[in-house]
Amino acid sequence: TKMPHRIHSRLPLACNVANWHLTNRGNCGAWKKDVILRFISFGGACYLVAGLAKAILACPALAAKTNLTLINVALQTLALHGFIGAVLFGCAHYMLPRVAQANWPHEKLIRVHFLCTAVGVSIMVIGFGFAGGSQAWKLASASVPFLDAVKSPFLGLATLGLLVLIVGQLAFAANLVKLLRAVCAPVCRNLCSQAWGCGTDDARKA
Repeated sequence: TKMPHRIHSRLPLACNVANWHLTNRGNCGAWKKDVILRFISFGGACYLVAGLAKAILACPALAAKTNLTLINVALQTLALHGFIGAVLFGCAHYMLPRVAQANWPHEKLIRVHFLCTAVGVSIMVIGFGFAGGSQAWKLASASVPFLDAVKSPFLGLATLGLLVLIVGQLAFAANLVKLLRAVCAPVCRNLCSQAWGCGTDDARKA
């Protein structure tokens, strides 16, 4: 029963990786020129790493030691902030200017957002991963008190990664507010002019 379970856990991951490889074949270096495509590439890489890590940690010998540690939080961070978050933000960066029919006000903020996302997620995963490994090693020893086992200095590293990630979200929010302001300002002026009757005197004179 173990072998089919392992095959089923790896088969969807292998299919997705093959699909991405065939889709990007001949244009694998496009992410180096397009910052928006870097969000999608980074999300795909996080999906791959998270899938492989979950498949490895699903082994009973490892699962018995790591199941109740912060290693699971590291994998959730990869899936939520690394894969889902990065891909959704990449889609937002691509779609919003086309829906609004206006360019992003500051391209630099997009690069800042991606850099903070990649660095923040990486630091969080490393922090939670090392903290979880430390917990697994201490919990395996009956001589270590439980409160000492759950404590880890690497949690501060994960907090630092979260702060870097928040800086990236603020950069995206600032860019989005400026984009909406640029799009909505002409509409608001037209509505105000119609509401207050601006231009009616000129129309009457004509």
